[in-house]
Amino acid sequence: MEKSNFALRLLPSLFKTAQKVADREDCSLNQFINLALAEKLAVLEDDYWRERKKMGAKLPKSDVLNRLAGNEPPQNGDEVKRSLRNKATPSEAIRNRKAPVRRTAAR
Repeated sequence: MEKSNFALRLLPSLFKTAQKVADREDCSLNQFINLALAEKLAVLEDDYWRERKKMGAKLPKSDVLNRLAGNEPPQNGDEVKRSLRNKATPSEAIRNRKAPVRRTAAR
C-alpha cells in the first residue's frame, strides 16, 4: 500500500479533542484521522450519486434498444434457442439445488 505524507495544521483544541478520542478508541491519531476522513468522503460520495440519480430521473425516457438497433425487422437466426430460454437463472439454480445427503459412517 502506498502512503503519503501531509502536514496537517489543526487548531490546538481540535488536536487535543481528536487525540483524546483516538486514545479512547485505542488507535493512533493518524488512524483516527484517516478513518474520519474516509467516513466523510463516503458520505459526500453518497450525496453525489444521489444527486446524479435525481438528475437522471428528470431526463426523458428513451428507447435505447430501438435507437441502437434501428427499425430493421427480426432476421433469421435472431431467435433465442429453446434450450437457453428454459435455463434457470443463477439465483433460481441456488434455490432449487437439493441439499447434499449426509452419510454417517457405519459403526
